Formats: sequence, C-alpha cells, structure tokens
Amino acid sequence: MNQNGLTSNMPEKENLNREYEGYKIQVKSLDLTRKINFLLSVACIVGIFYDNSVKQWWFNQYIIAGIFFGLISVFSHKKWTKISQSMNKVMFQIEELKNKKII
Repeated sequence: MNQNGLTSNMPEKENLNREYEGYKIQVKSLDLTRKINFLLSVACIVGIFYDNSVKQWWFNQYIIAGIFFGLISVFSHKKWTKISQSMNKVMFQIEELKNKKII
C-alpha cells in the first residue's frame, strides 16, 4: 500500500512541477512586458511636452502611442495577475504532496 501511494504521487508531482515551471516562465515574460510598456507610455507622455511639431493634440503620435502602450501594459498586468494566482495554486498543491505522509 505504501509503495502504491508513493508511486501514484510521483507522476502527479512531476506534472505539477512542469506546470509550475511553465507558469513561472509566463509570469517572468508578462512582468517584463508590462514594465517595458509602462515605461514606454510614460516616455510618450513626456514626449508630448517636448514635441511641438504637431499642433492638433488629438493627432499627436505620442498620445496615440502612449494609449497603445498603456493598454498593453494594463492587459499584461491583468494576465500576469491571473497566471500568478494559478501558479500559487499549483505551488500549494506541490507543497501538499510534499507534506503528505504515507504510512
């Protein structure tokens, strides 16, 4: 009985470890994406004040680019939050398997 319980938990633990590693890569990628796009949107806001070549404020390329980068940053943050929560759930499952005592 002990060996069956131990062997049945091993593949589950390996699958959870692979799933966790996949989430970890996605979280790092989305974190980098949201930070870069946030900085680009801030740079576009700063660029509005230094570029006087376009007189129509609604047509200014910095405003359009800033909105675009800001939206990417917001959606990346939402996706990052969802994946972080999923990653934490998987980590909790892995910890449960580690703490499970087989008699």
